[in-house]
Amino acid sequence: MAAEYKKPNLPVRVMNASIGVVIRLGLSPQGGQLLTVRGRKSGKDMSTPVNPMAFEGVEYLVAPRGDTHWTRNLRAAGEAQLRLGRKKRRIRVVHELADAEKPPVLLAYLERWASVTKSHFGIPWPNPGEADITRVCARTPMFRIEDLG
Repeated sequence: MAAEYKKPNLPVRVMNASIGVVIRLGLSPQGGQLLTVRGRKSGKDMSTPVNPMAFEGVEYLVAPRGDTHWTRNLRAAGEAQLRLGRKKRRIRVVHELADAEKPPVLLAYLERWASVTKSHFGIPWPNPGEADITRVCARTPMFRIEDLG
């Protein structure tokens, strides 16, 4: 199954814009940060709220809505910036996870973020079946990231 893109509707776009303002002010609803990455076509910096997650000593970005513009831009650019208030850090993609690597990261992500993202995945939580996990992993880009220093 190819990655899909669940385009955000108007309420989601309004919520993301609001969360972006709050993050720029240095407040982080449940640990979210603002990802800024260069557009692969426009060359302009594009920003969106994301939920970076540490799991087993490694940091990840997971795309609950599938192969979004930020995932395609991050793939093309290979690096980006994460921001919370005035604190900014440059990151780079170390590795995009293969489907077989994704299940433990997905489950950890849902354990942490299900309250705000489970509807994007479309699986029962907290007890998803193996078929649900496999289906979601096939459509969900996940990146291992690290600070550029």
